[in-house]
Amino acid sequence: PTVANSLQQDTDGSGEGDACDVTPPAAPVITVPADGSHVAGDELVVRGMSEPGSLVAIFECSGASGCPSPSPGDCQQVAHALTRVDGAFGVPPYAPFEPGAYTIYAVATDGALLESAPSACNEFTVGLAAPDAPHLVRPMDGEIVSALPVPVEGYGPPATRILLKDAGADFVEVTTD
Repeated sequence: PTVANSLQQDTDGSGEGDACDVTPPAAPVITVPADGSHVAGDELVVRGMSEPGSLVAIFECSGASGCPSPSPGDCQQVAHALTRVDGAFGVPPYAPFEPGAYTIYAVATDGALLESAPSACNEFTVGLAAPDAPHLVRPMDGEIVSALPVPVEGYGPPATRILLKDAGADFVEVTTD
């Protein structure tokens, strides 16, 4: 038996060694967050597809000159994931993204340590998570109110702006304590 090295040569140098993987994986595809999307930072999970079994590294390049940046150090790795048998991956970032605009891309490395070309860049905006819905206590649904002005009571998350509507028209705006 012969043992082949990564140059496709067997131990006697004849070049007739076992086949090795010399083809890098195709560039990964990031599907979430979609390019141009708006996401809540605490719910961010980067999802996509790559060669099954490859290790996908996610990089963030906000403020860099181009994506992926031609200048080393402009982009930071923010997550990594091992792809499943079907090639899918999904991973939250190492730390939540603060509100703002971001640009990410991915690079895959296969089992032979060959690196893919960078994926397309996805630009997205991280916002705050939506607050819980306010609760209207009074008037109750279906209650007939004869007093004017109509007394309205309810509650919602602290420091939340609540806009009350009647038949689709805005009629009062309040901020919770």
